[in-house]
Amino acid sequence: MTYKSGMKVKVNGEVPVLNPEDHFNDMIEDGFSVEEALDTVITESIVISKVNDLLEDNGDDSLYCGGFHSIDVDDVFEVTIEKEK
Repeated sequence: MTYKSGMKVKVNGEVPVLNPEDHFNDMIEDGFSVEEALDTVITESIVISKVNDLLEDNGDDSLYCGGFHSIDVDDVFEVTIEKEK
């Protein structure tokens, strides 16, 4: 698809992280700064959302983002795709 100025697109705005408030509060209790905790929750949401979009295009509803970690290259993450049992 080619995008053009003024074009309207639809995107999924769902927050894919379960209980982001609890996750944030746990990080604060563990000594993370507010900035670090927010950055982590936002980054995790973006990564999971992008993976969900890729998997949706794949057509297999049983696959999901099982885990991920930064590989410290320009904010690149390595993601493990898992299958529901």
